[in-house]
Amino acid sequence: MSRLVVKGSLVIAVAFALSILNANSQTSLIATGSVWKYFDQGFEPSGWRSLLFNDSAWASGHGELGFGDGGEATLVSQTNSAGVTNLSFYFRHTFNLFN
Repeated sequence: MSRLVVKGSLVIAVAFALSILNANSQTSLIATGSVWKYFDQGFEPSGWRSLLFNDSAWASGHGELGFGDGGEATLVSQTNSAGVTNLSFYFRHTFNLFN
């Protein structure tokens, strides 16, 4: 059983940093079911980490994203257009962080 649940280490790191700053409150940076942009062709798109990267050609879908083993709102392809199994997947979601 393979399952891809997009929660992201960045989200965990930011959430941890927020919990250190204010241990008595919880902040959700990305709501459950939020829309994500994703690239499931198995290779790293050039420049995708840039804030100015144009991801308009990427697919988008609501979380939970996964391979279809139950509960997903959006299915991510395990193989690329050439029929080769994808080893990597790229996800983008914009959120605001207020101090």
